[in-house]
Amino acid sequence: AGGFAAAKTMLNSGFANFEHVQLHVGEENFTPIKVKLGVEQYCEYAVDMPQSLIVERGKSEAISYEVTMEKSVTAPVEQGQAVGAVRVYCDGQEIGNYPVTAVETIARIDFKTGLGLLFDALTQM
Repeated sequence: AGGFAAAKTMLNSGFANFEHVQLHVGEENFTPIKVKLGVEQYCEYAVDMPQSLIVERGKSEAISYEVTMEKSVTAPVEQGQAVGAVRVYCDGQEIGNYPVTAVETIARIDFKTGLGLLFDALTQM
């Protein structure tokens, strides 16, 4: 019975002193990433971060984000390659650092592919 009481006290303390906070990084913080010498012009990416975190009660308004993104990358780009990061802060202290990664592999453009793209562009005019 003593173990149950201790566990109950610990849980009550946790619920009284911490809160569950939804994380939301605005889309305006994410910019397109130009791909140099690639078969695609832009790199699609994803952020692998949780939807929520547990913080001290009353600190939810002190959550801030810092998003750093590459302005451009040079092909080839590998799926999963880091192209940025999202850092989460609470009261100025970093509490999370999550990678922004390329969703797909983008090959480097070669002469044959470039000629084909040029031909396609000219025939659609």
